[in-house]
Amino acid sequence: MTDDGGRHIAQRAAGATLGGVLAVATNALGALPRVKPLHPRGEVHRATVEVDQPWPELGVPVLATTAALPALARLSRATGLAEPVPDVSGFALRVVGHGDLLFASTGTGRVGRRLLTLRRDRRVGPMTTLVPLRCAAGSLDLRVDHRHADEAVLAGSVDGSPWREIATIRYGRRLDADDQDDGWLRMDPVGNLPTGLSWSPFWVAARDPAYRLARSLSRGSS
Repeated sequence: MTDDGGRHIAQRAAGATLGGVLAVATNALGALPRVKPLHPRGEVHRATVEVDQPWPELGVPVLATTAALPALARLSRATGLAEPVPDVSGFALRVVGHGDLLFASTGTGRVGRRLLTLRRDRRVGPMTTLVPLRCAAGSLDLRVDHRHADEAVLAGSVDGSPWREIATIRYGRRLDADDQDDGWLRMDPVGNLPTGLSWSPFWVAARDPAYRLARSLSRGSS
C-alpha cells in the first residue's frame, strides 16, 4: 500500500469516528416531536451570482470566468430559534447547474474560520465553509459577507492567504411556502459540490453520516 493510500484510509477512519458522534447527536435532536434536526426553517430567495472577479487558477469552472449565474440562496439558523436569540447562522447557495455550497457563521482568521460562532442576526458577520475544500490551487476556504440585506460578497482564501473577492450575490424574489418544494431546495454540499471542488477523505467521512441522517429525519418530519 502506498503512503497516500494509507493516509487516506487513516483519514477516513478518523472522520468516520467523528461522523458517528455527530450522527448520534443529530438523531437525538431529530427524535424530538416535530423537530427537524438542523436549520429547520429558512428564508429562500432566487438570486444571481455575479462572478465579477474570476479566479481561474482555482480550477473551478463556475468561478473561472466573468458571468451572471442563476442561483437559490437560503438563510437559516441552526436550531431554528427566533431572532434575536443567539444561534449559528447558516447560508446555503445553489448555483443552478453547477452545485451547492454551505456556509456557517465563523471567524475569519486561520483558527477562527474553523470555529462556529453565535449570532443574533443571520445577515450580520462572516460565514465560511468552516472546513477547507480542495481545489487545483490548494486548500480553499470560501466566505460570504452581507453588504446589504439583499446583497452579499463571496470571497476565497487559498492555503490561508488573504481573502480575495470573487463574486457578488444579489437576492431577488423571496419564495413563499407555496413556491418551495423540498425536492429541489434540498441542498447537498457533500455530494453536489461544484466541479473542481472536493472534500478531503477525513471531512467526507465526518460530515456525510450526520448530514445524510439530518436529511432523512427532515423528510420524515415533513
